[in-house]
Amino acid sequence: MVSLTTAENLSKEILYICNKYQVSNVYLFGNETYLSKIAEEIRSNGQTEYIKSINVEVNNRCLNI
Repeated sequence: MVSLTTAENLSKEILYICNKYQVSNVYLFGNETYLSKIAEEIRSNGQTEYIKSINVEVNNRCLNI
């Protein structure tokens, strides 16, 4: 899935995609300090806005690309 968004709306866009496609695992790669905040927003808003537990990992899984 590819989507364009702003840095301010990143967590909301990820939640929208998770909800639309029934995704419950999110893997983020990059600056850990920045992404930790995004990950927490996804976890907390996923439970309140979508009543769904979303697993978010930051730099913990290597994709074979």
